[in-house]
Amino acid sequence: MNIVFKLWAIIIGLVSTIHMLVVFYSEAFLHHSWTFYETNIPLATIEFGMALTGLGMLIIFFVQLIPGPSKRIPKHKLTPQERLNLLGRL
Repeated sequence: MNIVFKLWAIIIGLVSTIHMLVVFYSEAFLHHSWTFYETNIPLATIEFGMALTGLGMLIIFFVQLIPGPSKRIPKHKLTPQERLNLLGRL
């Protein structure tokens, strides 16, 4: 269940960032609104830049999660006694 909540949080963060990029792009550069109208165009441009920076940080975060040749998964060798303990036998 913990993985589901983490995945949900990542998806919600990504979708909301993309939504805010579209909204603030529309307000700052096309001068029409989707949700509310921001009359201060420089403020809408700054908000667009903040959303763009947030998307860039999310992309950097996701790229760091991709396993590469330098990221090896450690292989643990268990002794026969440890294997039996994992099965619940002594």
